[in-house]
Amino acid sequence: MNILALDTSTEKFSLLIVKNNKIILNYSKILKRAYSKQLIPIIKESLSKNKLRINKINSIFISLGPGSFTGIRIGIAAVKGISLPYKINVYGFNNMEILVNSISKNLK
Repeated sequence: MNILALDTSTEKFSLLIVKNNKIILNYSKILKRAYSKQLIPIIKESLSKNKLRINKINSIFISLGPGSFTGIRIGIAAVKGISLPYKINVYGFNNMEILVNSISKNLK
């Protein structure tokens, strides 16, 4: 299973690539208001450096917030544009739900 996951909901961009069920890239960078210029080149370069082509991605995960409406919108548009030609499954996730779930698991 190969997965691409993105978070564009804040000024700190995050990207995760899972190849053959192993995390091969966990990348973060402060982009502030530069998502529209840097998002696609970062994705392309990250996949290329890790010898993975977009048509080999099985699923893409994208953050649905909470956060910057513009950042979320740019991320969703990019993922839609990437996924449609290759019929890649897309899933949205909520940052707060992930945080709460990780905290509650650690408290048990």
